[in-house]
Amino acid sequence: MAVCHLKLDYGKLSSWASAAAMGPRIAVEGEGEGDNISFRVRLPDNILNHVLVISGVNYTSGFPLELARGVPMHLRAKLYESGLRREWWFLAASILRSEAESIDQLLGLIDELEAFLHDSKTPRNLKTAINREEYDMLASCFPDVQSWEEYTEDKTKHLSRNTLNLLKRAIIECHRNFYGEYWKRRGPEIQRLAETLKKTVDIVQPLKALKNLLNMTVEENPIVHPVDVFRCGGGIYGVNPNRILCTSDRWTPALIHLDIAHEYGHILIGQWKMKLSEQIVELARKMEVKRPILLSEVIEEHVVALIQFKLDLKLTGIRRKTHGYMDNFTFKLAEKAWDKTMESEERDFLNYMKTLLNRIPLDKEASKELKSLTTQE
Repeated sequence: MAVCHLKLDYGKLSSWASAAAMGPRIAVEGEGEGDNISFRVRLPDNILNHVLVISGVNYTSGFPLELARGVPMHLRAKLYESGLRREWWFLAASILRSEAESIDQLLGLIDELEAFLHDSKTPRNLKTAINREEYDMLASCFPDVQSWEEYTEDKTKHLSRNTLNLLKRAIIECHRNFYGEYWKRRGPEIQRLAETLKKTVDIVQPLKALKNLLNMTVEENPIVHPVDVFRCGGGIYGVNPNRILCTSDRWTPALIHLDIAHEYGHILIGQWKMKLSEQIVELARKMEVKRPILLSEVIEEHVVALIQFKLDLKLTGIRRKTHGYMDNFTFKLAEKAWDKTMESEERDFLNYMKTLLNRIPLDKEASKELKSLTTQE
C-alpha cells in the first residue's frame, strides 16, 4: 500500500481550516501507482477569479489583503452592482470549460459569450457551462425549470453588453496595473504546486478511493486547476464533464482530496436528479417547496459534503469536520442512510439517494432545515 509522507500530523487537526492556518510548507514523499488526475495552471482562470473575488462577485478565504488589488475601485463597484453577481458561475464555468491560455484568448471567449447571448451567434471556441442538449434534459425532468429560451434570456439580461465590457476593462486594467508582473512570480510557484499535487494524488490515489467509495466508474478523468485567489477555500467550482478548481495554499497537498471529493463529486453524482426527478417533485409537493430543482441542489450539497467527509475518513482514518454542513440535521440524516445502504459490496448510489429521499419526510428537523435552505436559495 502506497504511503504519502507529509510533514503534517492529521491527528492534531480538528478541521481542514486549522491545517490552512498553520505553518511550514509540506514535503511529499512516497511512491504510488498513479491516479488518473491531471493538473493545469492557466493565467485566464487565475486573473478572472482574482477580478471576481476582489470585486465582491465571488468570495475566498485566506487570501492576503495586500494582494487584493489591480482593479480601480470604481470598476469594482460597478461589477459588484451588475448582473454578474447573479451569473458569475455561468461565465466563469464557461471559461473553465473552454481552452484559453492567454489574456487575449480570455477576452476573446468573453466576446464570444457576448455574441452568443446578444447576437445569437454560435460560439467557435467558447464551451458554455451548460449547452442546450444538457439543459433540455434537465428541463424535461423538472416542471419548475424554465425553457432554454427563458434561461438564455435571463443570462442576456444579467450579462449585458455593458457588464461584459466592464469585466473586460477590469481584466485589462488588472493585468496592466498588477497581475502581469505578479504572474511572472506567482505563476511558476503555482506550477510547482501543481507538480507537487500530481505527485500527491499519484501516491494517495483519491480518485481511485472515490470510485470505490461510490462504486462508480469514471468516464472523464478530472482536470484540476489550482487558482491563486482561492488559497484556503471559497467559491471554487467545477463544470461538466471533468474540470474543477482547487485551492493553492501551502497546505493544499494535505487537503487536495477534499477539493476533488467535493467538486468532482458533484460531477460524478449529478445525474441522480434526472433519474429520480419524479420522487424529488413528489417530495417537494409534500414539503410545500415550490422549486423541486432547488430542493434537489440543496440535498446534493449535503450529500457531497458527506462524500467529502467519507473520503477523508477513508484516507486519514480520523473523523474530523471537513464541511460546514456537517452540523446540519440533513447531513446527519444523510450519513445514517449512507451507513445503511453504502457499507456493503452491493452498494448502489442511486439506491442510496432513493433511501435518503424516502427518509426526509419522516425527519421533522431535516425537513424544516431543507425547506429553510431552499427558501434562502
